[in-house]
Amino acid sequence: MTEPFDPSLARFPTRVVPLDLVIDLLHVSHAPDLVLSYRKEMEQGVQFPPISVVAVLGRYVVADGHRRFSAARGLPIDEVVVEVWPFAQLAADLLAQTRATLREWRRAVVALLTRGSARELGDVLRATAAHWWRIVRSLLTLHCRRVS
Repeated sequence: MTEPFDPSLARFPTRVVPLDLVIDLLHVSHAPDLVLSYRKEMEQGVQFPPISVVAVLGRYVVADGHRRFSAARGLPIDEVVVEVWPFAQLAADLLAQTRATLREWRRAVVALLTRGSARELGDVLRATAAHWWRIVRSLLTLHCRRVS
């Protein structure tokens, strides 16, 4: 099987690591059809950018590429190419995501106050609730695996 991740598409240093050393804290996907589509492409030899990870105590925690990683976990592979982010990149990425979310909330509130339109606010509220529910489900399933 062709390696599903192409190191030449990485922006940071890459490593080949055992799949078992990669931890995805956000493994519950909101797009299972996309994960399946990625897996099928990987099985056909299509290569994707490596998933981005942060090295923590000999493990690699997924920072970006959760769907690509989920797709790769379904393949008959034991190792995976990862892009290792420095903590500064993780912080920058989280800050950018937070700013984008705050802009969405601001637009929705402005739409409500200026046009009386609650639709945007409802959309943002539903998306935010779905995101946090996905986080809770991911963490609960990780905890349940450890307990059993």
